[in-house]
Amino acid sequence: MREVGQNLDAVKERVKKLQGVELKLLINRGRNRFVSLDGSIENLYPNVFTVKPEEADVKLMTFSYSDVMTKNVRFYKKEK
Repeated sequence: MREVGQNLDAVKERVKKLQGVELKLLINRGRNRFVSLDGSIENLYPNVFTVKPEEADVKLMTFSYSDVMTKNVRFYKKEK
């Protein structure tokens, strides 16, 4: 069981502050499958947010704020 350490409003504010910033995302797809990609948060909605990856072959990705709360999606500063 995953531990939830933040409330939903705090997560929404954190994601809002990161909108438009170039980020490195680490996404947990389950069963020890992790995907790493570079991109930026494009749009914010009441229950989800969208990420536009830099790779041309990957389309717009959608995540819920609970994915951030449960650490299925993690944000890191992009290394230059």
